[in-house]
Amino acid sequence: MGARERAGQDVRMRRSLAPAALLLAGCVSSGTPLEVHERDVFVPNLRLSSARGGGAFELDFAQARAQSTQQLAPSEHSTLGSETFYGPQAIGTEARVSVLDAVGRTRSMDAEQKLGFEFLAGLGYARYDFAVVRGNRRFTDGSAAVGLVGGMGLVWRVLPSTSVQGRLTYFASTLVTEKSELERWDLAAAQALGRSVSLRAGYSWWELKSTRGGASDVHARLSGPSLGLELSF
Repeated sequence: MGARERAGQDVRMRRSLAPAALLLAGCVSSGTPLEVHERDVFVPNLRLSSARGGGAFELDFAQARAQSTQQLAPSEHSTLGSETFYGPQAIGTEARVSVLDAVGRTRSMDAEQKLGFEFLAGLGYARYDFAVVRGNRRFTDGSAAVGLVGGMGLVWRVLPSTSVQGRLTYFASTLVTEKSELERWDLAAAQALGRSVSLRAGYSWWELKSTRGGASDVHARLSGPSLGLELSF
């Protein structure tokens, strides 16, 4: 093979690898992860459920917002959107997470049992809004993702109209330039207010991990009291 043929082959190879390189670059995060940790978050939620035979279909909406402070060391930098923040400095970090799950649920519990287990699976939609506050300036960026949802729970019927409910749900979405995971633990006391309305009050723990191409990863841990309303049809 002559020098001209080898050069032509190298050019064709570089052209064929260029899309893969761009795709790989889109999955690489930049800089020190942004951390948001807060323990006094209020978590409102609304659930619509429709029983079908031995199972049920649920639409579950919940939202949480947290803020904290992060110290960047002299050798660190973090990127959000088109802005890069260099250490050493302290920055304010914020995260607002909105989740809508559409799931099918099965529950192994009849009228005579006081303890039951439930399993759920379906699709979820999550909206993430992140912000960094530096001085009197606020920088924001956000994204949305559709992914798979799975979970399990435990129900303890204390009285005919009162129960204690614990649930773990896990949301995951993987796209070309973004990967996100959201793990939610919810523990609540539920009180029926009628045949189709229940009120739930308890505590929630959320952990979010978001990896986005060209930006810093975001790791948020949110926890606090929760208050929810469930409407059954």
